[in-house]
Formats: sequence, structure tokens, C-alpha cells
Amino acid sequence: MQGVQVSGRNFSGGPLDWATGFSVMTGIAVVAGYALPGSTWMVMKSEDILQNWARQVASYVLGFVGIFMALVSICMPFINPDIKMFWFSMPNFFYLLPIPVVTMILFILAWRDLQQTKAEYRPFFLSMGIFLMGYLGIAINVYPWIIPFKFTLWEAAASGPSLRQWAWFTGLWLGGLLTALALSYPVKLLIWLMS
Repeated sequence: MQGVQVSGRNFSGGPLDWATGFSVMTGIAVVAGYALPGSTWMVMKSEDILQNWARQVASYVLGFVGIFMALVSICMPFINPDIKMFWFSMPNFFYLLPIPVVTMILFILAWRDLQQTKAEYRPFFLSMGIFLMGYLGIAINVYPWIIPFKFTLWEAAASGPSLRQWAWFTGLWLGGLLTALALSYPVKLLIWLMS
């Protein structure tokens, strides 16, 4: 979000310009962020001693992810005044309020489920919901910028025919992938849908 110093097309900053407090914090947050889905996946896929250990790890990591998400959410309005104006101007404030509220509810539900031994699947899906809400907040902050506050999505996009070609390719590939997935797990899919 803060960028690095360039002049022309060359890097012009010092050797540690990347090591700001915000970048170090987000780097550590990424480690905790990867550990949360991994540990909740282990809760879902294991049992007994390993599952109890995964619950403990997921509980600790959930706390760290919550702290880091709160810190990033607090820092973002101070990094860029446009973001501050966007989130805290009066009609937008009420429109955007559900994002942090839903995120907080997901954190509380995930914490509660990790303390109970009956909940095995829900902590994983709640952690995915937490990250979905985080990505939604980031996307709202930087839209329409593809390179934050430098190039918009439309300035960085390829030409129209090239984009159409990739859209067709992606549609065919994704359709084939979803078809293969549905054909390889038909019984499990039906059981999951009916439960």
C-alpha cells in the first residue's frame, strides 16, 4: 500500500525501504493467516489428540489474526486520506458498517466453535468467511486501483480482443475443472448437500 521509491523505471530507495512497520506487520500477519486455515482444516480432518492440538493452535492463531486484522483496519485510514474519507463519510459509514460487524461475528463464532469439541467443520468455513470479509475490505479500499493509487484496473488491462480470448479460455477451463470435480465426488457431494 505504501510503495517504494522509483525514478523513471529504476528503484531509487535504500536497501531497507521495504522494511516499514506496516510491511513487517503484514508479513507476520500472513504467517498467522496461513496457519489459521491450516489448523482449522486439521480440526476438520483429524480426531482425538491431533484434533485437540489443532484446536489449541487454531485458537491461538485466531487471536493473532484478529489482532492483525484490527491493526490493519485501524492503520489503513491513516495511510491514505482518501480511504479515511471513503469509510468515515456519513452515508458510506452506514453502508460499509456490515463488513466489520460481520467479521466480528465470524470471529466470535469461530472462537466459540474452537472451544467446543462437537464443532469440526464449521471452524474451517468460518475462517474462510473471515478471510473473505478481509479481502472484501481490501478490495473496497483499493477499488478501482490495480496498483494502489497509481494505475486503475482499466489503465492496466489488456486490449479487448485479448481479454475476450482469456475469458473464453478461463470459462472452458473452469467448467471442465468443476465438471471433473463433480464427477469424481458424486456420492460425497450428494451427502454434503443433503446434510
